[in-house]
Amino acid sequence: MIWEVKLILPIKPIMFSVPLEEGVIVERKNRFDMLIALNGQTIECHCPTTWNIGQLNVAGRPCLLSRREKPDPRKTPYTVEAVSLNEPEEPNKKWIGINQTAANRYVEYFLKNDGFPDILPSSSRVRRARLSGKSNLDFIVGEACIAIKMPLLVLPDIPEHMRIGSKPSSPNTERFLKRITKLAHSLPDIKRTLLLVIYIHDHPEFHIGEFRELYQDYYPAIKDIAARSAEMGIENWQVNFSLNSTSVSLDRYFPLHTDE
Repeated sequence: MIWEVKLILPIKPIMFSVPLEEGVIVERKNRFDMLIALNGQTIECHCPTTWNIGQLNVAGRPCLLSRREKPDPRKTPYTVEAVSLNEPEEPNKKWIGINQTAANRYVEYFLKNDGFPDILPSSSRVRRARLSGKSNLDFIVGEACIAIKMPLLVLPDIPEHMRIGSKPSSPNTERFLKRITKLAHSLPDIKRTLLLVIYIHDHPEFHIGEFRELYQDYYPAIKDIAARSAEMGIENWQVNFSLNSTSVSLDRYFPLHTDE
């Protein structure tokens, strides 16, 4: 089934104060660190997601790096913001954003600049709130509560020679179920609860069927969560951003449905 995609009127993008620098990933050392070839040196950089990045073997992939504004000898000087499936020598690369923390900032900017007129009224005040646990940052906009989810377990069009052999770790379905249940009953004056599924690349419409092959043992639980989310009246939306070395733009958003 094909759903209508909502196109966005141009809104001023988020401009980075300092352009991102391009390097090449040498290896992912662990969940938190990558070794990056940059300007003839190999440096250790922070990886802003602990998850597998869509079964992508990141070694040899181009990447975009943000430099830490205030140097800290206890921390790495750069954060890996995005990776690319293009070869390092190719111009005009397409980037896949991987900074899940930054996604909250991007959403907040476009909420405050009326970037989602078909989701929320433009006159509403945007507030940050932790409604569903210490690790999850949510927003209150008018009479709506919003949670942000940025999945990286499934990425489209990865060539076979760029894939890792092992399956990604199974998603924490119980934790997510607790989160959406708490979100649905967050505050007495909240009349709408929304879950925004964020991609910082041109991702096609998400379907839970994407998880059938990846998570054969866990797929029934994922499908059950989607159904229970719908029963609780949670509105599900997909939001696609695009990122380059100088800015982040809002490309499109559209409602998601919990069927396959």
